[in-house]
Amino acid sequence: MKTVVIDFKKFDHVKALHAFLAKKLDFPAYYGRNLDALYDMLTERQEDLLIYTVPYGRDFEEGVLSVLKAAEEDSRHITLKEVPMLRDLEKILSVDSPSGY
Repeated sequence: MKTVVIDFKKFDHVKALHAFLAKKLDFPAYYGRNLDALYDMLTERQEDLLIYTVPYGRDFEEGVLSVLKAAEEDSRHITLKEVPMLRDLEKILSVDSPSGY
């Protein structure tokens, strides 16, 4: 299972988030870098994917979370977990993973 952490604090713009996800999830070059394309890429995956999100209140955050939730509902390969603070996620990851990450 692949794990991705989306800490919205790290992304000033949705374009930066799309670039991060494209690289982290090995999206093909034709990935459209928009919410519809993100949904398509996520729901077409055949590999299990765990996505942790850490909210920050960015203006684009609600739209991205909506797509992630829809993808989770429509794909058996996606699990989405929202973590209120990054330090909470660090605790979760250290318990879930023998190596700490």
